[in-house]
Amino acid sequence: MAQLPKTNLSIMMVRNALDYPSLSLGALCSCNKINKWAKYKPVRNNFTSERPSNWWKATGGRCGLDIPSYTTIEAMMTAVKNGIDYTYQQPRGGTSEPYRLGDFAGYDPLAMPPVEAFAMGGTYYKTSDTIQIGCMATDPAPDGWLSKSDIYVGWSTIYFGAAIRTKGASTANYITGATQLDDSGILDYPTSGLSVGVCEVYRFVCQNAKPSISTPGIANTFIPIPGSYSEFNLEAAGVTVTVNADYNNSRITGNIYVYNRLTSSVTVSQIQLTFRYATSNANDPLLSGERRVDISNITCSAGGDATATIPTQTSILPDYPTQGGYVMIACYITGQGYYTGSTPLMSST
Repeated sequence: MAQLPKTNLSIMMVRNALDYPSLSLGALCSCNKINKWAKYKPVRNNFTSERPSNWWKATGGRCGLDIPSYTTIEAMMTAVKNGIDYTYQQPRGGTSEPYRLGDFAGYDPLAMPPVEAFAMGGTYYKTSDTIQIGCMATDPAPDGWLSKSDIYVGWSTIYFGAAIRTKGASTANYITGATQLDDSGILDYPTSGLSVGVCEVYRFVCQNAKPSISTPGIANTFIPIPGSYSEFNLEAAGVTVTVNADYNNSRITGNIYVYNRLTSSVTVSQIQLTFRYATSNANDPLLSGERRVDISNITCSAGGDATATIPTQTSILPDYPTQGGYVMIACYITGQGYYTGSTPLMSST
């Protein structure tokens, strides 16, 4: 369903956009089918006649969302594990929070979160020294989507961060990016302080930077981002494959890196890269502008590293400036089996 029009809106249009079997305005404005990430949606605001220009921010200024925040990383991790999330606060009717059909004007059922964590899983290795962690920020946001500045109101700086702890531990250290979050974030989290076994990772945004794991703790406000929590296995030694790709005016360049910490050589084969919009899920059919590319085998000597250049891709992801993008890698590693992962496309435009 496409974005609803901003004029000549009808209650039937809203019903169809929500796929909700009612023509009651109150039922539609308060139903659980509304996309909370849409900028234009029913909110708690008491106006009944002339519509204010910033009506969509709602009375509390948080765009109809209850956004959890924490002053310690441990409190944030506990909340995430307990399922605390961004909550959409629909209007409840009456004179203080009336239902208004016009709140749906411009509603986009396909809106995505302004910041979202990339999935993690599988196995990582202490001998690779760092674990790469990423997020995608849709900046600037398309019309009809909430932006970072809409959500994290009052913050002059926004940093992407991550905390990792061995499962069962009560404390964790965290790092952030050294620079303010723009359209994507990549962190290299050191494995030196982690124990072999199952690890938990939490992704968040905060106000103040802490780019080094050894930097003493600082006062901060932590807000988990959608997709915050993941688990992975940390093993002592093995083979790690990562990909870095750069977007510049519908042209993508980059490299694949193989780090082998075994005592025998390995071959990475069946390598396939898929360049996708941030709004596409991994298993969705490819859209126009998205592309899948096969890469030649990479052999890496015992205890060594290897790099392969991605063949330059042109005329690709033309709507990246508004939709964002990421690259998925799938491959087969000798002795370890199949590996899949994803990372944001970095922009140099």
